Amino acid sequence: MKQKRIFTLIELLVVIAIIAVLASMLLPALNSARAKARAISCLSNERQVGMALRTYIDGNEDYFPVFNSPFLWSQQLIENKYAPDIKTFLCPELSTWNASGQLATYRASTADPFQYPAQGIGLNGYLAGCNNSGDVNYNKYPDGSLKIAKLARIGNPSEVYMAMDTIINLTTGPADGKGYYVVMRSQGSKYQANARHSKGINILHVDGHAITFKTKTEFNIYLEIGWGGSKWTNNDWF
Repeated sequence: MKQKRIFTLIELLVVIAIIAVLASMLLPALNSARAKARAISCLSNERQVGMALRTYIDGNEDYFPVFNSPFLWSQQLIENKYAPDIKTFLCPELSTWNASGQLATYRASTADPFQYPAQGIGLNGYLAGCNNSGDVNYNKYPDGSLKIAKLARIGNPSEVYMAMDTIINLTTGPADGKGYYVVMRSQGSKYQANARHSKGINILHVDGHAITFKTKTEFNIYLEIGWGGSKWTNNDWF
């Protein structure tokens, strides 16, 4: 009769050590793959946002939605069936920073005009009636009417920013992980562009194409994507 082979303690420890080494080698690759999948999902969301915006614009005399009147632009698209739900406007990377990235709620009434969803895809505020005088304020003509960009007047739609990954009040770290609903070109603004996908930022352009722009830093990336000029705003659009 054959005797059963019994592993010694040393052999068991060797096996455990080998498993630990393999796990340490595979874990970074798995994490990288997950991060890449989240970046791709975010880019897909931005393309869907682009299609929803274009449908809205086609049905509203060629004008972009107002950023926050009477509801957030994202809510306007949802309520009018241009977009399926708030998840379209979320960046999945935010939920890895903090649970607040998963809190996708938007205001249900006009009682609180500055309540915002923790969405991570921000509309270029200059297209949608924003100015940049210290906070998100309305950009108006002297007669009080809002200045909203008209699509047909944008001569370089493949270059103009329509939406991108955005974050609120961050310059050095993820903090509470909240996205914002508009993005502005001022580095000192609260509503910042944010290259959170392994230093890549997903950017949607007015013509509908979306790209991942690789940067050297995650925050304060305006020197790389551009401070101003026709990529952000142009008086001829209105």
